[in-house]
Amino acid sequence: VSRGHPSKLSGDPGRFVCNYTYCYSLDKCRRFNATAPTTSDSSLDACTIGANKTDRPTLYSIFVHVPLFQISGFEEQLEFVVGLMDEISMQLGANSIDR
Repeated sequence: VSRGHPSKLSGDPGRFVCNYTYCYSLDKCRRFNATAPTTSDSSLDACTIGANKTDRPTLYSIFVHVPLFQISGFEEQLEFVVGLMDEISMQLGANSIDR
């Protein structure tokens, strides 16, 4: 995923706010995925969320630590995030993100 950007996978979301944010988002996704209506439910816009094999929408969560702009500039970080989102989109079987 790095595509020339220094990066590494980690199982440690950090402490306090970072840890809380990631764990909270994982829990929200887990709860939503467990209770999500099927895409045949007319109140659900299936185009906004990727549908899985059971025709239930599936939410995912990711947490990315990024350095200060003084360490890695805005344009470099933007390029990394766009590449990351493209990679995630491809892995989930969706079309490449429109830019």
